[in-house]
Amino acid sequence: VFVRRKTHTYNKVKDEVKLADYVYMIVIPFEYKDQIMKVMPEKLSDRAFCLNHDKLDVWQWSEKVYSFVHDIAKSDVDKTRSHIIQQYRNQQA
Repeated sequence: VFVRRKTHTYNKVKDEVKLADYVYMIVIPFEYKDQIMKVMPEKLSDRAFCLNHDKLDVWQWSEKVYSFVHDIAKSDVDKTRSHIIQQYRNQQA
Protein backbone atom coordinates (compact mmCIF):
# COMPACT_ATOMS: atom_id res chain seq x y z
CA VAL A 1 0.00 0.00 0.00
CA PHE A 2 1.31 3.44 -0.87
CA VAL A 3 0.22 6.79 0.49
CA ARG A 4 0.23 9.88 -1.72
CA ARG A 5 1.43 13.11 -0.18
CA LYS A 6 0.81 16.61 -1.45
CA THR A 7 4.26 16.53 -3.07
CA HIS A 8 3.07 13.59 -5.21
CA THR A 9 5.71 11.27 -3.85
CA TYR A 10 5.00 7.84 -2.48
CA ASN A 11 6.03 6.44 0.87
CA LYS A 12 5.86 2.80 1.81
CA VAL A 13 3.48 1.91 4.58
CA LYS A 14 4.53 -0.72 7.11
CA ASP A 15 3.28 -4.22 6.28
CA GLU A 16 2.46 -3.39 2.68
CA VAL A 17 0.78 -5.88 0.36
CA LYS A 18 2.48 -6.15 -3.01
CA LEU A 19 -0.49 -6.47 -5.34
CA ALA A 20 1.67 -7.40 -8.31
CA ASP A 21 2.40 -10.71 -6.57
CA TYR A 22 -1.28 -11.61 -6.25
CA VAL A 23 -3.36 -9.86 -8.91
CA TYR A 24 -4.29 -11.98 -11.92
CA MET A 25 -6.37 -9.43 -13.80
CA ILE A 26 -7.89 -5.99 -13.23
CA VAL A 27 -11.11 -5.10 -15.02
CA ILE A 28 -12.13 -1.45 -15.08
CA PRO A 29 -15.26 0.20 -16.47
CA PHE A 30 -14.12 1.99 -19.64
CA GLU A 31 -15.38 5.37 -18.42
CA TYR A 32 -12.84 5.27 -15.54
CA LYS A 33 -9.88 4.17 -17.65
CA ASP A 34 -8.00 7.49 -17.71
CA GLN A 35 -8.42 8.15 -14.00
CA ILE A 36 -7.29 4.70 -12.91
CA MET A 37 -4.49 4.16 -15.41
CA LYS A 38 -2.83 7.43 -14.29
CA VAL A 39 -2.25 6.07 -10.79
CA MET A 40 -1.80 2.38 -11.54
CA PRO A 41 1.71 1.01 -10.98
CA GLU A 42 3.44 -0.04 -14.19
CA LYS A 43 3.80 -3.61 -12.91
CA LEU A 44 0.01 -3.92 -12.89
CA SER A 45 -0.88 -2.04 -16.06
CA ASP A 46 -0.32 -5.06 -18.33
CA ARG A 47 -3.00 -6.89 -16.33
CA ALA A 48 -5.58 -4.12 -16.63
CA PHE A 49 -8.47 -4.33 -19.06
CA CYS A 50 -11.32 -1.94 -19.70
CA LEU A 51 -14.82 -3.07 -20.56
CA ASN A 52 -17.76 -0.94 -21.60
CA HIS A 53 -20.25 -0.65 -18.79
CA ASP A 54 -23.19 -0.26 -21.20
CA LYS A 55 -25.47 1.04 -18.40
CA LEU A 56 -25.49 -2.41 -16.82
CA ASP A 57 -26.70 -2.94 -13.28
CA VAL A 58 -24.28 -4.44 -10.75
CA TRP A 59 -25.39 -8.02 -11.47
CA GLN A 60 -25.09 -7.68 -15.24
CA TRP A 61 -21.69 -5.98 -14.87
CA SER A 62 -20.49 -8.76 -12.58
CA GLU A 63 -21.55 -11.39 -15.10
CA LYS A 64 -19.84 -9.53 -17.95
CA VAL A 65 -16.59 -9.25 -15.99
CA TYR A 66 -16.77 -12.89 -14.87
CA SER A 67 -17.32 -14.06 -18.44
CA PHE A 68 -14.43 -11.97 -19.71
CA VAL A 69 -12.01 -13.23 -17.06
CA HIS A 70 -13.25 -16.80 -17.46
CA ASP A 71 -12.73 -16.75 -21.24
CA ILE A 72 -9.13 -15.69 -20.78
CA ALA A 73 -8.42 -17.93 -17.78
CA LYS A 74 -9.82 -21.10 -19.35
CA SER A 75 -7.23 -20.89 -22.09
CA ASP A 76 -4.54 -23.39 -21.10
CA VAL A 77 -2.06 -22.38 -23.76
CA ASP A 78 -0.26 -19.07 -23.24
CA LYS A 79 -0.17 -18.45 -27.00
CA THR A 80 -3.95 -18.71 -27.15
CA ARG A 81 -4.32 -16.50 -24.08
CA SER A 82 -2.00 -13.93 -25.65
CA HIS A 83 -4.03 -14.06 -28.85
CA ILE A 84 -7.29 -13.42 -26.96
CA ILE A 85 -5.74 -10.53 -25.04
CA GLN A 86 -4.26 -9.00 -28.20
CA GLN A 87 -7.59 -9.34 -29.99
CA TYR A 88 -9.30 -7.57 -27.08
CA ARG A 89 -6.74 -4.75 -27.02
CA ASN A 90 -7.14 -4.23 -30.78
CA GLN A 91 -10.90 -3.84 -30.30
CA GLN A 92 -10.32 -1.22 -27.60
CA ALA A 93 -7.91 0.84 -29.71
